Amino acid sequence: MGLAWLLLDKYAGEEGNVSKEQLLAKAILLVDDEKDMDWVMRQILTDAGYHVVTAKTGAEGLAKFRQTTPSIRLVLLDLRLPDMSGIELLKQIKSISSRTKVLMITAFGTAESRKEAKSAGAVEVLDKPFRVEKVLKAARLAFEELGGGGRK
Repeated sequence: MGLAWLLLDKYAGEEGNVSKEQLLAKAILLVDDEKDMDWVMRQILTDAGYHVVTAKTGAEGLAKFRQTTPSIRLVLLDLRLPDMSGIELLKQIKSISSRTKVLMITAFGTAESRKEAKSAGAVEVLDKPFRVEKVLKAARLAFEELGGGGRK
C-alpha cells in the first residue's frame, strides 16, 4: 500500500472529503537519527498540517524516498547520519528528483558544509537548535515554490 492510501485511510475520516492530491501536496520526509528531534519535529510538522514520514539512517531515508517518490515533495535532512553524510544522501535524492526541495538541519554546520550543501541543491541549512517558526517558514516557502501551498 502506498503513502497516498495510508494517508487517505488515516485522514479521510478526520477531514471529510480529502483528495489524494491534497494529502500528498503536504508530504515531508524527515531523516534524522536523533530520537528526540524526530519526535518533536514530527509533532510540530503534523500539527502544522503536514504529513510526515521518518527515517533514522541515510539508507532508510533513501529507501523511503524511492518508495514514495513523487509523493515526498520536501525532505528535512540531518547533515550527520550514522551510515552516510547528509550531503551524500542529498545528492542521491536530487539525482532521483531534482524538483524535490531539501532543507538541511545540523548541529555541526560549518561555512564549508553549508556551501557544499547549497551547491548540492539544499534550499537552506538550519542550525540546531532552531526556532520552530524558522522550520515552518522554510517548509511553507519550499511548498509555495513547488506550487503546493504552505499549510492546510
